[in-house]
Amino acid sequence: MKLSGVIRDFGTEGEEYDVREAVVTKDRISIDWNEGGETGHLEATSDDGVTFRGVYGYPHPDRWRSFHLVRYTAGNRVLLYGTWRNDAGNNTGHWLFALSPDE
Repeated sequence: MKLSGVIRDFGTEGEEYDVREAVVTKDRISIDWNEGGETGHLEATSDDGVTFRGVYGYPHPDRWRSFHLVRYTAGNRVLLYGTWRNDAGNNTGHWLFALSPDE
């Protein structure tokens, strides 16, 4: 299902970013977003359809940036909440994705 929405980043700055496009299925997530003039991208997989693990980066995912998200659904809306980690910069934080179908 193709979705769009916002990301609330509870890292060092507490910023909010626009999600350009998100694809969420039972076993896969792929999301593109705009962050301070850069394009962010993440990819994740799941064995149970609820807990997703993957990597992210700018503009492509890299092995130094990982995350863990839990999926919550209400009708056709999706909330993803979890933690991100940047091993290269020794940073961590939390993400909240609020997504709904494109109209």
